[in-house]
Amino acid sequence: MTFINRHKAQAESVVEETQAKFVSWSIMKHVIVMSLTASLWLIALFFVDLLDFYFISLLGENNLAAAVGYAGTLLFFTTSISIGLSIAMGALVSKSLGAQKKQKAQQYGVAVSLFILLTSLPITLWVWFGAEYLVSLLWASGETLNLATRYLKIVILWMPLMSFAMGLNAILRSMWDAKNSMMILLLASIVNGILDPILIFWFGLWLDGAAYATLCSRLAMFLGAIYYVRKGNFFRWASYNISTLTVTLLPILAIAGPAIATNLATPIGNAYVTRSIAEFWDSAVAGMSMIWRISPVAFAVIFALSGAIWPIIGQNLWAKKCDRVRQTVVSSIVFSTSYILVVSVLLFLFRNMIVDAFNLVWQARELGLLFLSILSWLFVFQAMVFISNSVFNNVWLAKNSTIINFLKATVFTMPFVYYWAQNFWASWVLYGQAIGSIFTWIIAILWCFRAIAHVDKKI
Repeated sequence: MTFINRHKAQAESVVEETQAKFVSWSIMKHVIVMSLTASLWLIALFFVDLLDFYFISLLGENNLAAAVGYAGTLLFFTTSISIGLSIAMGALVSKSLGAQKKQKAQQYGVAVSLFILLTSLPITLWVWFGAEYLVSLLWASGETLNLATRYLKIVILWMPLMSFAMGLNAILRSMWDAKNSMMILLLASIVNGILDPILIFWFGLWLDGAAYATLCSRLAMFLGAIYYVRKGNFFRWASYNISTLTVTLLPILAIAGPAIATNLATPIGNAYVTRSIAEFWDSAVAGMSMIWRISPVAFAVIFALSGAIWPIIGQNLWAKKCDRVRQTVVSSIVFSTSYILVVSVLLFLFRNMIVDAFNLVWQARELGLLFLSILSWLFVFQAMVFISNSVFNNVWLAKNSTIINFLKATVFTMPFVYYWAQNFWASWVLYGQAIGSIFTWIIAILWCFRAIAHVDKKI
């Protein structure tokens, strides 16, 4: 029996043996409740980066804000890898626990934890030693290059701790311990929020202070995750050895590989956009940095949507209720569109207050106002891609998610960004990136409904 067929049979048994609450009652209610609750931990996670940028922006130096932007673009790559590994952790552990196989869940937990450490350590060393060269690839130069390099070399040091903490956090969510899972991220945000002004202003460390505050927040996240996982006695359920761990490698790679590949598409696209924006000087990069930190917090519900509707689609799929699967997709589209419109209206109404709070001037202010006034509305198209990803992952077509996301980051972004960067002003670069989402969502949604129809014929 293949790996996919084994998990298909396992998923069917879970639906039969447990109360599949998503196969009845209102689909829209399920979508709203799951998305709102799942978004809370994402808000806490993204808020750390937003706090760093906010306090740095108060110093009123464009090159400092731009340095955070350059470093953040590269750190996005490492975070995407960590997210992909945590997805594998959550998927494997939750399926094992759902099937009442605690021993198997523990084996997966240990194996993925080791895999996270073995993956993150060499990446950390590679980024640390190559920091200056990597930042220069984004077109940073002069003092901004030096600042971004120093910031990156400080923050990247504890990437293994953050990756390990995210993996343990996925275990907590798999154990239905969402409360403590979120407490860990809230703790990290609180630590970062307290230490940022102290280290940046009181001790006068400026950009280095923000980097050290981030390190402390990651340490707090790691210690909190260790504490709550030990409290939940997850690793007491069985013994393990090398032979039991090696057999878990294939399923780990089967999930982590596509998840990492899919997550890497966005930072690849963002890196190209950063390099193009950099041609318009530090002020433009500072404005772009603000956009990329506000949007995940403002639209955290949408970022959480793909994972939130996963169990809704999964339970209805294996209950052979494809009509409810289609209804889940439609309800998700309606909900995400409504949410984005409401948030975009608020961003538009408070646009001047927001850019003033971040001390944005010249091109940075122009780009900030552009996003808050116009581009935020276009996040609707990105939501369609997130929804399609959830469907593809449920019907074992994860490669479709990877293809869609890489098409968006390359074919449907780079040509437009390149053309407008060469012929127009900085704001047009962001228009070029937005166009990619418009083309991508059409392909994603059509492919999504086609996948559901194909499954419907086979069950």
